[in-house]
This record gives sequence, C-alpha cells and structure tokens, in this order.
Amino acid sequence: MAFAGITMLHTTARSSSLDEHFKSAINTTIQHVKETPNAADKREMLGKFLVKMDKGLGMAQSLLPNSEGKTLSALQLKIKADYADLNGNGTVKVADADLNKFANYVQQDAEQADQVLYISAGGLIIILIILLILL
Repeated sequence: MAFAGITMLHTTARSSSLDEHFKSAINTTIQHVKETPNAADKREMLGKFLVKMDKGLGMAQSLLPNSEGKTLSALQLKIKADYADLNGNGTVKVADADLNKFANYVQQDAEQADQVLYISAGGLIIILIILLILL
C-alpha cells in the first residue's frame, strides 16, 4: 500500500514537471506569434501549433484506454474548430487585427486542457510527453 502512495506521489510530481514544460512550450510559441508583425506569418504559426496539438492528441488517443480516448476526441474537436475559425473554413475567419487575441485564447485553452481532462495520471503523462515532443 505504501508503494502505491509513493508511486502516485512520484507520478504526480513528474506530471507537474511535464505540465510546466508544456505550458512553457505553449508560452514560447504564443510569444513568437505576438512578436511577429506579419499577419500571414502569425496565422501560419498558429495553424501549425493547432495541427501539432491535434496530431499529438491523436497519437496519445491511440495509446490510452477507450474511455480516456473519448475525452481526447472531444478536445480534438475543439482544436479543429479553432483551426477552422483561424482560417475561415466554414466560419468567419479571425481578422488579422485579432490574431494576438486569438493566440491568447488558444493558449488559455491549451493550458487549461489538463484541468478538464478526466484521465489517469499516467494518461496525462503520455499526452504531455507526446505534445512536448511535437511542440
């Protein structure tokens, strides 16, 4: 029983450290977007970020139990909707002047995703590792 408690603490600590690295990677990407003066470049950077998030969640989904995969599927739908908004695919395209605001919105969504995911600590670690590799 003590081993289970130690393992859980270790997993939680590792998850927390990965979470911090993940948030740092997101922050760096969003800062680059904000510092880029050209709207087309901003849009491209945000698009690549969303594609990597979608790809990473897809990879993680294939490694997790079906119940946790369904949660990731819902998150992927949100990312795809953001991508559609960014580029105007079936929706109104985010205006060039609003790209920094949209970048903040995407950052908040990505950083808060682990708070709304109802998955195991091990599943969270898998997701964070994959996303860190891709970002």
